[in-house]
Amino acid sequence: GDILLQRGEMVTRADILRLETANAEKNLPYWLTALGSFVPYMLLTILFIAYLTYFHPATFSQVRNYAFIFLIILITMAIAKALLLLSPVPLSGYCIPIAMVGMLITSLMNRRIALVTTLMAAGYLTFMTNFRMTLFLYFVIGGILGIWAGTKAHKRGYLFLFSLLIGLVNSVIFLCGQVMEYSLIL
Repeated sequence: GDILLQRGEMVTRADILRLETANAEKNLPYWLTALGSFVPYMLLTILFIAYLTYFHPATFSQVRNYAFIFLIILITMAIAKALLLLSPVPLSGYCIPIAMVGMLITSLMNRRIALVTTLMAAGYLTFMTNFRMTLFLYFVIGGILGIWAGTKAHKRGYLFLFSLLIGLVNSVIFLCGQVMEYSLIL
């Protein structure tokens, strides 16, 4: 039982949408909701594995490379879950280190694998954050910048500069996302 509206507050369009969503969720059985969440992401994971196997057979001829990719995704998801659960601030989704995925995989594998993995991680993380489109854009753009930084930064000094650039761009995306979310409320 979450409190969706506080007594005496002005009701906005976002509040009405939230109430309609809560009412729609009550009508579906739990198993159907779970299945609706599980099947698309399972298909996405299977397609991801098929892509890696078919288009990068030399890199993924060993199981440890798959394990590495999924370990990176799982670590990122664990950090995200901890941030989302432990932080009372609703902006904690913006603290998820998605650029780390792109940088790490670009540095250790290649940028094509990093791009697909970053998009996959962005999809998973967007699911974890209740499909907030602004966060999806934040994850994708930050991840692609991480890939770009991973390809260009071969010295610590460059890595620092690229990290500052990623932080600056992420700040701009955050501000734009806040404007987009605020305009949806009005």
